[in-house]
Amino acid sequence: MTRSKLSFSVKLCSGVLFLGLANTVNAFEIKTDDAKVDIYGYARLNASYDINEDISKSTGTRSGDFSQVNTGDAESTEASGYFGADAVQSRLGIRTSMDNGVIVNVEGDFRGGSSGGQFRLRHAYGQYGNWLMGRTWSNYNSFVGNTSVLEMDGVAGNGGLYNRTAQVRYTHGNFAFAVEDPKSNILNQDSKTGLPTLTARYERCFSS
Repeated sequence: MTRSKLSFSVKLCSGVLFLGLANTVNAFEIKTDDAKVDIYGYARLNASYDINEDISKSTGTRSGDFSQVNTGDAESTEASGYFGADAVQSRLGIRTSMDNGVIVNVEGDFRGGSSGGQFRLRHAYGQYGNWLMGRTWSNYNSFVGNTSVLEMDGVAGNGGLYNRTAQVRYTHGNFAFAVEDPKSNILNQDSKTGLPTLTARYERCFSS
């Protein structure tokens, strides 16, 4: 692929060739004497058409993996025109709110497995007062001021850990402290994780 051809492909693939269709998130509510249960979710279809090379991720979102762009001799035999579609981002969740203040939330999608299609746990946590225990977004991230992008898998360079992880969290006002499942050292993936990760966050929104 020539430089101009690559530039043209990257611009189109990252700019206009992603199509996502989803119905609005709806909830079916069940009430009992001491609890409320919401069953929510949506069905989503993602589709992509790659003009020059097959670079869309088949595991879901159809976002571009530009490391798969052909180089060298592979450019002379590359085919053009690749269409792909999936519905693995379809989501299902159950949220229970009890009169005593306990909240339990379990949510998943179908983006698990090497090629997608298997159920994947997103959130599974209980919350009471200032305490949260279970799996949800890491305390070491923030969505405040996060810029929306077309890249559905996010972009490189985001600050913090944009992932969900098992943790015990205590929140007081603008402060949040958590003991989290440790992640491998970014420079040494074989490093031992003998202690949990400790995180602290202060977050405050300012209105203009």
